[in-house]
Amino acid sequence: MDLFSNSNEWLRRAKSNLNRAKDSDNLDLREIALEDLFFDAQQCAEKSIKAVLVKNNIDFSYTHDISKLITLLTKNEINFPEELFEVAELTVFAFITRYPGDRKHLTLEDLNWAVKVSENTYNWAKNQIL
Repeated sequence: MDLFSNSNEWLRRAKSNLNRAKDSDNLDLREIALEDLFFDAQQCAEKSIKAVLVKNNIDFSYTHDISKLITLLTKNEINFPEELFEVAELTVFAFITRYPGDRKHLTLEDLNWAVKVSENTYNWAKNQIL
């Protein structure tokens, strides 16, 4: 079985990213780059949406752009709840957090928001698949 065409595998990986992002309370953040946790939140959301696309046999390009993925859902008449649209704002964390740089503007409060949004997207995807 091709793992890239297995929606449950996409969802499993999304959950892994979510768990890492949520674990900030248990991490010594002096030793962990906060931006890596933002990246995990973004990856959770991206992989969750891709899981639904895979489940519905909808092809997608290699992209981290969550807005593009949401557009694919809606073009294929898959209802993506309006209250989850803010998840597209996580796309920026696929890029700005991957490489070294000055990320002092990122806060734990921002991370909590990113985790909440990605977890809501994950839960929506899980309900679509399971």
